[in-house]
Amino acid sequence: QKEFIPDLLEGLYMNIAISYILENKFKEAEDAFEKGLAELPRSTQVAAGLAKLYFLEKKPNEAFSLLESYTEKYPKDEHLDEVIQEVLRWNKIEKQK
Repeated sequence: QKEFIPDLLEGLYMNIAISYILENKFKEAEDAFEKGLAELPRSTQVAAGLAKLYFLEKKPNEAFSLLESYTEKYPKDEHLDEVIQEVLRWNKIEKQK
């Protein structure tokens, strides 16, 4: 039963943060993601969500730094690779504007 608790918490923090994002409350979303990472420091899902939020907030350096640190810790995480590619595409599009 204990193994399900981190998954539930991860989903909870993700849902809270996404709810804030949908309301354009980015600071509150960032706080939710950060609380999630404080409680679940191994959660690449929450880290990826925070990195995407950083990019939406026009903080690409923070996004790349966070993704880089998690990629170093979890080099075989496919989800992180997908998010990195996504953020790189967004960054390229932003630079073309």
